[in-house]
Amino acid sequence: MKLMKWMRLAGMMMMVCVATGLMSGCDDGGDDAGGGNGLVGTWEMYTGDTIQGEPTYWWYFNSDGTWYGADSKGGSAHYSGTYTVSGNSFEGPFVNGSVGDGKIEGTFEGQDITVDFIEYWHDPAKHNPLVGKKLP
Repeated sequence: MKLMKWMRLAGMMMMVCVATGLMSGCDDGGDDAGGGNGLVGTWEMYTGDTIQGEPTYWWYFNSDGTWYGADSKGGSAHYSGTYTVSGNSFEGPFVNGSVGDGKIEGTFEGQDITVDFIEYWHDPAKHNPLVGKKLP
């Protein structure tokens, strides 16, 4: 009889732990390899610090923490890398084909994104500002 009560209590405690874990998993404020954040999706990217004219690139952020940039919408990867998210900030390394490697650092909020696209194959490293908007 005591064993049954203990098993019921253990089962209820386990259910509380699972429910708490699921609820806290909805928080978007911590470090994340990609999944479940507002960065995941397709972004139209523009060279400079304002959105004007036609997009320069299309960036695709995947929920598994990978991303790539293409020169045309739906095009093949021109460069690709990985990223991590902390709050509304993200960063990660990338490779640009045989040209070299670099790093992205940026912030996003809602449908807007700002990125410093850093090219290490220049000496000193070249910083390219980009802005963008998320496609629905």
